[in-house]
Amino acid sequence: MPILSNTRHERFAQELAKGKRVDEASEIAGIDLIEPHSLGGFYVYLLIDPRCGRVFYIGKGKNRRYASHERQARMGILTDKAIRIREIVSAGYSVECAFIADMMQEDYAYQLESALIRSVGFRNLTNVLPGTETLATKALRQVRENKAIIKTEAQILAEGAFRGYSADYRAMVRNTVVDGLDRIEAKLVSLIYGVSISIEAENARS
Repeated sequence: MPILSNTRHERFAQELAKGKRVDEASEIAGIDLIEPHSLGGFYVYLLIDPRCGRVFYIGKGKNRRYASHERQARMGILTDKAIRIREIVSAGYSVECAFIADMMQEDYAYQLESALIRSVGFRNLTNVLPGTETLATKALRQVRENKAIIKTEAQILAEGAFRGYSADYRAMVRNTVVDGLDRIEAKLVSLIYGVSISIEAENARS
């Protein structure tokens, strides 16, 4: 595992790798967990299942990024993270969120996020991405950021350029674009996940 420039963050990552809980790891590393009202700049956070005290998601964010996960879960999105959040809420609990560091440069925030994901183990989390901004994760991020815009443009194309065609044909044109985006997204996720598992296996052998 790469050594982080901040020795307390590095120690925190090491303690998580040993199976320590977030509060235990932060105390050993000498890190004071940050209150959400005092966040500034880029930060790294961990979502914790209060039923077992284990981290199930690690993220990097800015502003109120950390709050978006529960909103998505309430919308009924079918991701492992959203399903886990709904299970926690249905059991009468609230998702716990621990903020490890803020006011960071984005590059270092990515490094810290990636290091913590490796420490906990990608397979033990509900993250779709392993944290590090690679060409593959950048491509996936761009696909997701522009997906809604492209879908809207596909609708305009289908209704405009193919106006003289049947409604079924226009729907086919639109759905072809949307399905293509979905397949690209799925392929990128599969690629990223496979690379992450390979890295974990290699680390376990070393």
